[in-house]
Amino acid sequence: MAFSHLIAPIYRFVSRLDAQPAWQWWEDRRALRLKRQAEQIRDDLLQELFTMRRSLELAVPDQFSQAYPGWLDQVEKLQRSLEQLDHQISSPYIEESLPLALQYLLKQWENRYPEVRMTIDLPSQWPPPSAHNRLVITVLDELLQLVLPPHAVSFQVKLACHQTAAELMIQVNYPNSATSSEVCHLVELTYLERVFQMLLSGQSDRWLQREVIIWHFGWQLP
Repeated sequence: MAFSHLIAPIYRFVSRLDAQPAWQWWEDRRALRLKRQAEQIRDDLLQELFTMRRSLELAVPDQFSQAYPGWLDQVEKLQRSLEQLDHQISSPYIEESLPLALQYLLKQWENRYPEVRMTIDLPSQWPPPSAHNRLVITVLDELLQLVLPPHAVSFQVKLACHQTAAELMIQVNYPNSATSSEVCHLVELTYLERVFQMLLSGQSDRWLQREVIIWHFGWQLP
């Protein structure tokens, strides 16, 4: 009996190690599908819509505007919606630089919640892009969805690189300790941290300090 109690944790640990390449492969495939969908929107739909809009504008502008009032505005609105969908599916900077991709993501959050004060600290230099970039962006986006609305007062994000290791630190401030404690104990946060640990072979820590929750994510650069 004692022997089985000893073996079970070891077996679970080995099973997780065996599953990690499969999870990584699955995430890479999912990211590739999203990238292809974004490229299809960008290269097909947006290009065709832009060509249509320019043709309408150059045809007989006055006559067209009188015959179909507001139609060009609707085309413009559709184009903006497709661009937003394209960026949601695949960040426009994900293939260039993790700091740029993070900056773009955080700008979207700032636009969505202007009442929440935001402070970011991103390096100007970063190693060449890798598959880790998309995972880091996804984890941060999911984390903010869980912890920002509707109670957060402010948040800080800092990205740093130390030779072959990277770290992402997030600090979220709440109006009182009761709110921060409630958010800190969300089970979804544990799920998200485990996904990060599994797919990036990384480390994650979470601290609750009165009205503040702090996260630290660390991973090895390829």
